[in-house]
Amino acid sequence: MLRASVRSMIYTRERKQDALPILMKEFPGMERNTLAGTLDFYLKAMSPDGRITESVIQQMIDEQRELLNVRNEVSLNQVADFGPLQRVVKELNLGK
Repeated sequence: MLRASVRSMIYTRERKQDALPILMKEFPGMERNTLAGTLDFYLKAMSPDGRITESVIQQMIDEQRELLNVRNEVSLNQVADFGPLQRVVKELNLGK
């Protein structure tokens, strides 16, 4: 599943013109302009290999802790395991 997700990200990034018709088929009730804007946003936010920096994830964790009034510290290691993604990145030869 993870490998397929990373490969779909690569496909979307490399073939933007082909991705929009697919989105329109999958989301028939949405307007073309809305889907095109969403696709543009996604492409700008996407990393080349599916990774997110640890600092960004820690910031999201801290925001959720505050929102949920969780007092205990929550470390990145408690919520994320990058091992499977690192293996897929290596397998697909996407290393930095």
